Amino acid sequence: MRKKRNNDDDDNNNNRKSDRLQQVAEANQPGDRLKEGIQIFILFVGPARGVKKCEASPINKDSSPLSVLMLFFAEFFHLLVEHTNLHYQQNLDGQAGPSRRQPDITFPYMITFIALPLHMGHELRETLNDYWSRLRQLHTPFYGETTTRDRFLHILRFLYFADNSHGPDETEEYDRIRKLRTVFDTLNEAYAKLYNPSEYLAVDEVIVKFKGKVIFSQDIPKETKGCGIKIYKLCDESEYTYDMRVNMGEESYSTTDNMTATHTTVRHLTCRAEGLGQKYLWTIPFHPQDFLMTWTEVK
Repeated sequence: MRKKRNNDDDDNNNNRKSDRLQQVAEANQPGDRLKEGIQIFILFVGPARGVKKCEASPINKDSSPLSVLMLFFAEFFHLLVEHTNLHYQQNLDGQAGPSRRQPDITFPYMITFIALPLHMGHELRETLNDYWSRLRQLHTPFYGETTTRDRFLHILRFLYFADNSHGPDETEEYDRIRKLRTVFDTLNEAYAKLYNPSEYLAVDEVIVKFKGKVIFSQDIPKETKGCGIKIYKLCDESEYTYDMRVNMGEESYSTTDNMTATHTTVRHLTCRAEGLGQKYLWTIPFHPQDFLMTWTEVK
């Protein structure tokens, strides 16, 4: 008897949800938008998927891979140059004599610096010093001809992404990746500026392998990478990353009675393509009906 009563309660709950969804569908005609930016039964009115010709005019079929890379990462490299030089001046200004001060890092030199660790991944050594070793069994002329070991270690020591002289704003919620926030904002702006996404988008999560010590690092034994940082991504059907956001832990989000942390993440990502009629597929664990009911709740 009790089991039958529980089944009846479940059926009643499901019927109420179905009735609510039906009311939402009837109240919104094709092309209309619901509250909080949600869209349902709407026509796709965005531009055709692909590279924005007006923004990527220098790129053609004969362009090199480096040209395409610079189209997305030029602002990021400029950011590194600016803040790395500033960080060096803030730490050593007045301490080292003029003859001992290192020259400012230039844009081409920063690109060279970034390229070296990428190449190092193809031939692993015990220490960084081994790449500049003159021992016969270790000697690789490429690294010494590209830059000196001391210059490489100098840039690595002072590599920075933000102005350290400005502390966090006490009037705002603390941002755990405050010193990297500009990097993510710069890359996300470039992703959206240069490309028109397809009609169908997906919100998914990826684990970036990381063994350092940060409070929002996650240990997931079932994942191949095990320990790392979880990033939520908004991608289109060609696997192009249109936006991304770091998961900094449940407690770092501003949750309310009507919006969970996961919902907040999806809402943030989908706002990037809001108003064009995209259809979303989310693979992170929450129920789509509950998600829709939360966003369309009448206040």
